[in-house]
Amino acid sequence: MNVTGHGDEGIQLQIEGWSQIESVEPRGYAGAPDLGKMAENNTTDADGQADKLMERILSRNNLNMAFKRVKANKGAGGVDGMQVDELLPYLKQHGEEITQKLREGKFKPNQSGG
Repeated sequence: MNVTGHGDEGIQLQIEGWSQIESVEPRGYAGAPDLGKMAENNTTDADGQADKLMERILSRNNLNMAFKRVKANKGAGGVDGMQVDELLPYLKQHGEEITQKLREGKFKPNQSGG
């Protein structure tokens, strides 16, 4: 590993032929913005950022990609006892209701254990 530059923008690392910039800015999980960062008026924009993040999570494209990954990885059933093969028909019937409850903060997963 070689450090090839540094400054306020971050540090550029050379690792086995791959360049990587290490930022000095605090970041949340997976590069998501830190929701606790203060705005100029001494308040946080956590609600607005959380809403945007929730919309990205619940986007049809993201949910479809997540389902396809679970299916391709032969994922295990959930805590509710539902198997992966049962999930697609269930989501077709109840998907809109589930995403709406998630947006409203009212979703309660079924944890009956089958």
